[in-house]
Amino acid sequence: MIKENIDVFCVGQASYDLTFRINHQPMADEKMTAAQMFQCGGGPAANAAFTVASLGGTSVFAGYLGNDYFGDLHFEEFKKAGVQTKFITRNRIPTALSVIFSKPDGNRSVVNYKDSNHFLKFKDFDFQNVKLGIFLFDGHEPELSNYLIEHAKKYKIPSILDAGSVHKGTSLLIDQVDYIIASEKFALEYSGKDSVEKAIINIGDSAIATVITLGEKGLIWKKGTKQGMLDARKVKVVDTTGAGDVFHGAFALGIVRKMEWKTLLQFANTAAATCCTAVGGRSAISDRKNIAKILAEFG
Repeated sequence: MIKENIDVFCVGQASYDLTFRINHQPMADEKMTAAQMFQCGGGPAANAAFTVASLGGTSVFAGYLGNDYFGDLHFEEFKKAGVQTKFITRNRIPTALSVIFSKPDGNRSVVNYKDSNHFLKFKDFDFQNVKLGIFLFDGHEPELSNYLIEHAKKYKIPSILDAGSVHKGTSLLIDQVDYIIASEKFALEYSGKDSVEKAIINIGDSAIATVITLGEKGLIWKKGTKQGMLDARKVKVVDTTGAGDVFHGAFALGIVRKMEWKTLLQFANTAAATCCTAVGGRSAISDRKNIAKILAEFG
């Protein structure tokens, strides 16, 4: 029997994003009118799955969406993009929702709400007829992730952790995955160091490679005994929402495609920068012209 190929199996959070373009951060008791409103699906692992599909790979999202209006919108968005949805759990608990205030300098503020006591339990996924390229975890489904990381290790399937912030899930997975992509915030908090240069030495001793993303300052990396840095790709920044998630998705796909290390970093860096050129975490990365440019450079 021919096995189904899945490049990236993404495990974690899906939310729905409402992004408001505003001129400045609201003050206490201030009322303002947004210049623009944009809505789309969001969430770290969900955006990574969307990115992989947009870049021509095959992806699965395993996580939760409510049986509600925002869950329906996100589910249909996945299907339209080509993200496989058979591992999504849905029931009466509302879909996580994020309200994002995007400012003229490209920076944003995010308010997220989800049921903090709701986590997916162990689920007996049937991988018998599936060939998996890599697992990508964001840590937001710790129990499910713990089961799947054991499967990854048993069958020698590579794994990546999107370490955006320190919480139960990221702490559980950080010493078990092959690749760690950490935010600056995570790196400093988790390591207890006062610089990312010191932090990267103390993160992921058992990992093949660790990357710390630094936004407009680029990234630093450690792979074996080698270390380096990479400047951010220069673009006109409109909105940084989802840039890190897009980096993770592109990075995962690049691993599956066996890209050379520095090419892999440039590929993910370019995809993340492209994400910043439009309002909303998915609008720029789903644009066919943008995808064509990325693939022409790295495909």
